[in-house]
Amino acid sequence: MNLFFKIFLIIILCNSTIQTLTAQKLWPGDVNNNGIVSGVDFLYAAIAFGTDGPTRTNTSGNWEEKDITTLWADDFPNGLNFAYGDCDGNGKINDEDLEVIEDNFSKIHGTITPDTYNTSTGTGAPQVRLEVQNTNIQFGDEIEVKVLLGDGTTPIQDFYGISFKMNYSTGLTEPGEEWEFDFANNNWIDPAGNGEDVKSLIFNDETAGKAELSFARVNQSPVSGSGEVGSFFIIIEDYVVGRAEKDTLDITITDIILINENLSSVPMATDSIQIFVHKTLTSTTHTHPEEFILFPNPSTNAITIEYPSQTTLEKVSLVDVLGRNFLCTFSYPNQGKMHVEWSPKIDAGMYFLLIKTNESSFTRKIHILKN
Repeated sequence: MNLFFKIFLIIILCNSTIQTLTAQKLWPGDVNNNGIVSGVDFLYAAIAFGTDGPTRTNTSGNWEEKDITTLWADDFPNGLNFAYGDCDGNGKINDEDLEVIEDNFSKIHGTITPDTYNTSTGTGAPQVRLEVQNTNIQFGDEIEVKVLLGDGTTPIQDFYGISFKMNYSTGLTEPGEEWEFDFANNNWIDPAGNGEDVKSLIFNDETAGKAELSFARVNQSPVSGSGEVGSFFIIIEDYVVGRAEKDTLDITITDIILINENLSSVPMATDSIQIFVHKTLTSTTHTHPEEFILFPNPSTNAITIEYPSQTTLEKVSLVDVLGRNFLCTFSYPNQGKMHVEWSPKIDAGMYFLLIKTNESSFTRKIHILKN
C-alpha cells in the first residue's frame, strides 16, 4: 500500500470520526435522549451526579438543540454517554442540571420513544404507598401526603431512585401553587442524614390533573429498607359561592419505575387515596380513620373492625390495588364491632377496605396472608 493511499485512508477515517461526533445532538434536560423530559431523566442524572467532563461550546440549558463536540469518559449502564447529563454544558453534573430538567420538564422534540416503567399488576410486589393523616378536610386547607416505599413484608432492595406518575381530580387544588416535596427526618434512603446524598423533583400539571414525583440517591451507592421517605403538600382552593359544598380529591399512582445504580428495575405496586373536602366540618363529620381499629392485620381470611358505637357502618368493600372488588360476608358480634370474612382463595398481598359510614368515607389498608 503506497504512502498516498495510507494518508487518504487516515483522512477519511478522521473525517468520519469528526462527523460522527458533530452529528450527536442533545436537548437540555432530555438526559436519556428519548424525545421528552420526564422523571426518568432525573434518575439518569442522579446516576451520573458529581462527575466531570468536557464543557460544551454552548453552555446554557435553554430548550434548543445543542452539539456534543466531545464525548465524556463515562457512559450510563445502557451505553448512552454522560455528556447527555450535562444539561447546562458547564462540564459538571450537579444541582444546576437538575434545575434544567425541572425547567424543561414535559417538553418534547423529534420522535418520542416512551419511557419504560415497571408497574406491577399483580400481588406480592413492593408498593409505593400514599398516606394522609385525615381524609376529611375543609376548602383552603393544606394536605400533607406521606410517601412510603415497601413494608416489613416486602422491603426495597438496592434502592437508588424512583419516579412515579399520579392522576388526581381537577378543579380542587389552588391554581398556580406548585407542589413541594420534603424528605422526612431520618428517612431510610438517607442513612447518613445529611441531606447531601438525596435529591428530589416534583412536577405538577394542575390543568390536566397529573403530577410526577422523583427522588433518588446521588452518590452511586444503593441502600435497602422500607417505610416513610417524605411528604408532598397540596393546597386546596378556597370555597367560592356557587360550587358544591362537598367534593372528593382522588389521587391514583399510575406508572412507576424504581431503579438500582445500574438502571435495573423491579416491579412496584400502585396505590390510591381519597380525600373528602367540605365547606364546613361540623359535628356530623367527625369520624376519622384512626377511630377504627382493625385486627388481626395481617390476616388470612377475616378481620374485625371496631368503631365508635355512635357511628353507623353503611358499606364496607374489599378491593385490591387495581380496584377490583371481592365478595365478603359480614356479621356484627356486638355494637361497634363488625366481622368481615373473605374467600381463602384470594391471593396474598396488599388490599383495601373501603369504609362508608353515616358521617364520612375513607380507606384502610390490610395485608392478606397466604392461607
